[in-house]
Amino acid sequence: DISFVKGSATDACAGLVVCELPSLRVVYARCERISLREPYIPGYLAFREVPFLLQLLRVHNTERPELNPELVLVDGNGILHPHRFGLACHLGVLCGTPTVGVAKSLHCVDGLTTRNMRELTAQTCTRAGDSALLVGDSGAVWGAALR
Repeated sequence: DISFVKGSATDACAGLVVCELPSLRVVYARCERISLREPYIPGYLAFREVPFLLQLLRVHNTERPELNPELVLVDGNGILHPHRFGLACHLGVLCGTPTVGVAKSLHCVDGLTTRNMRELTAQTCTRAGDSALLVGDSGAVWGAALR
């Protein structure tokens, strides 16, 4: 993940945490201060953030190759994206590891709206562990909502 220094649009901290399964015990953690060089352009977040995330993964794999992750979870969208190729897809291709986007906000594509996603999750995701597929008007599965 990348978190910004309060009050700055360019100074940030990039972090990587590797957890052991099934215990979720943290086995590796690294944070680096960074300065983002690219402007924020909606829909193109990968071009701004992926280079820093990829560098963290490369350092990790050099320092602790025995802990090479089998899966990467990243703060960003994957195929649930206007171009069907968000930050998670971009990072996954470049690092060669399956990558899942865990986004905080919804890209409204193919008829998916914040309103109908809230209605869907209110009906189907009432308990921890519940999930619902995010199916667009075209019938394409764009992702899933999890609780």
